[in-house]
Amino acid sequence: MTGGGPVLVPGRTCQARKRADRLKVLVDGQDYFRALAESLTLARHRAMVVGWDIAAETELWRGDDPGPPIPADLANRGLRRLPRRLGPLLDELVRRRRRLWIHVLAWDFGTVFAVKRGFVPVYHLDWDSHRRVRVRLDSAHPFGASVHVKTACVDDTVAFAGGLDLTRLRWDRPGHAPDDPLRRDPDGAPTPPWHDLQLMVEGPAARMVGAWIRDRWRLATGQRLPPAPQLPSAWPAGLRPDLEGVHVGLVRTAPSWDDRPAVREIEALYLEVIGRARRLVYLEHQYTTARSISEALARRLQEPDGPEVVLVTSQRSAGWLEQASMDVRRAAFLDELRRADRHGRLRVLWPRAEDGQPIKVHSKLAMVDDWYLSVGSANLANRSMGLDVELDLAVEAEGSGEDRVRAFVPALRHRLLAEHLGLPAEEVAREVAAHAGRLGPALDALRGRAGEKNLVPLELALGTALVPDLLSDPEGPLDLPDLAARALPDGLPRSVLALALRAGTGLLVFASLEAAWHGLPSSLPASPEQVVGTWLQPAAALPATIPATLLALVLAGALPLPMGALICLVGFAFGLEQGVSLVLAGATPGALLGFALGRLLGANRVRAAAVPRLNALSRRLARGGMLSVAELRVLPRHAWAEVNLVAGASHVDLRDFMAGTVVGLAPGALVLCAAGALVGAAVRDPGLVTVPVALVVLALLAAGMGWLWRRQELIQGG
Repeated sequence: MTGGGPVLVPGRTCQARKRADRLKVLVDGQDYFRALAESLTLARHRAMVVGWDIAAETELWRGDDPGPPIPADLANRGLRRLPRRLGPLLDELVRRRRRLWIHVLAWDFGTVFAVKRGFVPVYHLDWDSHRRVRVRLDSAHPFGASVHVKTACVDDTVAFAGGLDLTRLRWDRPGHAPDDPLRRDPDGAPTPPWHDLQLMVEGPAARMVGAWIRDRWRLATGQRLPPAPQLPSAWPAGLRPDLEGVHVGLVRTAPSWDDRPAVREIEALYLEVIGRARRLVYLEHQYTTARSISEALARRLQEPDGPEVVLVTSQRSAGWLEQASMDVRRAAFLDELRRADRHGRLRVLWPRAEDGQPIKVHSKLAMVDDWYLSVGSANLANRSMGLDVELDLAVEAEGSGEDRVRAFVPALRHRLLAEHLGLPAEEVAREVAAHAGRLGPALDALRGRAGEKNLVPLELALGTALVPDLLSDPEGPLDLPDLAARALPDGLPRSVLALALRAGTGLLVFASLEAAWHGLPSSLPASPEQVVGTWLQPAAALPATIPATLLALVLAGALPLPMGALICLVGFAFGLEQGVSLVLAGATPGALLGFALGRLLGANRVRAAAVPRLNALSRRLARGGMLSVAELRVLPRHAWAEVNLVAGASHVDLRDFMAGTVVGLAPGALVLCAAGALVGAAVRDPGLVTVPVALVVLALLAAGMGWLWRRQELIQGG
């Protein structure tokens, strides 16, 4: 260890510190998914998974890999092949082992509606999952927070923690080869190269992680899970550990919740190890925005004999919202470090694949000199320091394992840099030694020898963030009354904003109803023959058409009716002006009906019974309050009723929901009604102008919607 005693101090910089009989750093998704799959096949009593984003369709091994060996007891029961995908694998295991239970705890997509990274996860298994696969949602956190951990534990004998979610996009191999045929999502589409890490521990350290998961399960569900009995280890046969007999610290971030005080151990530990660094702070992180961390690093860079700071990060964030918010803050973070770098000891780099494509850096890794290593879920972001639920595992050189840790830490660093540079790890080690251990100059030389696969200096432009800090990257739980007060002029009561929002929503609904009412036909056709003779005229000619239309729009709020098609039909029948008014008048109370039904059913019932595409829908419900609802109304990729039910089940604020519904519905209603009206005009009066115009508009509408949907599919992160 370094001077000043251990850095892992229970109650200050970690929750607890336990021995790991074996420890392995799993680099990239292929190794982690495969190791987890084999550990799960060895589960006898209970496997537990907690995650920010978990998807049943995640493939745990790919290509020619036959998968984990089938344990003898399962082979004796006739099992010849294991399912590759997570959900079916869990089901198969509990069906074959009658005493096995599997508990999956996923972040409740509905309790966090802060403007943030671009999507919120929800785990869903197939609806016929076995009763001993228990899936629950974790909403035990304040508004704006998330359960960001990515951890698993098998029989309290083996545990995993790190940055890898069991979901789409995460699988990759260390080569990050362009056009890797195995790097595909569940639908077969290619996915971008992705770099990440997971730490695997065995023994008392695994039982320590299991205790944390059981505590989280009790907090989220109210149910207590007993510890597992003493069982054989679920460590995969043939998997060589990196270290044996070392102590591991479990390090947390947790916001204050109920009667529990806030926990900021991760921040405290980062500040401690940065302050004790002598030669090098090496970081691999997706986000770098935390003020406390930038200040600590800047202080060390200003010192004449301070440590080098090497940061490997992504070239840019995914999606325009992250780029306009988190990347702007990353630029400010790096600008502070560069201004402090008086002695040329800072390197900030991003990894580039052989085809020039940026490799996504999703890892959350810290190494200090040769004596400290941590891997976990916490980004170097304000929210990971004080708002989100996070879990890191850390190792320091101490006691009987000191020499082994001091040998392993630089070896792992060389291995990771070799992966990024496309060079042998031995060459990296030789170059570092040739520069007397100074990593920055060694990297400068290595980058000159590397090919297209390389580490590239990062440049981010300073600017103004699109979303304020207190929404996209808050340092602690959001105080909603305080947010309202900040949005109002000085001296106004905090209730004014809420009243204005209510009044505005009410006026919009009232105006829609008024427009629909005054749009009623003043006279009815004189005879049935007149109706038949003019059936292609606006359907308002029928007395029951308007009430029936309104009823259909209301029912579409809770039933699986095709809202987009309904809106087009309303435009076809009533024309643009009356059509938009009718849509607003019927769809708005219909949304309220679906919202109320979702609130009545609750999150778990909606997930299990009513909404078959929650995983995709939840990825869209992360823009924050009114904005999230409005976005889903503007771009109706998900069924209207699904959004209403999920929003109600997720405890979205009713004012935000109604305001977002009206504000977001209007553009979609206008576009779809206009398309329907043009088609109606072309049908009623076909000609050389009306028909081509209608066809062109429909083609542009379809192309535009398809493009927007594909863009949304690319927005990933965490």
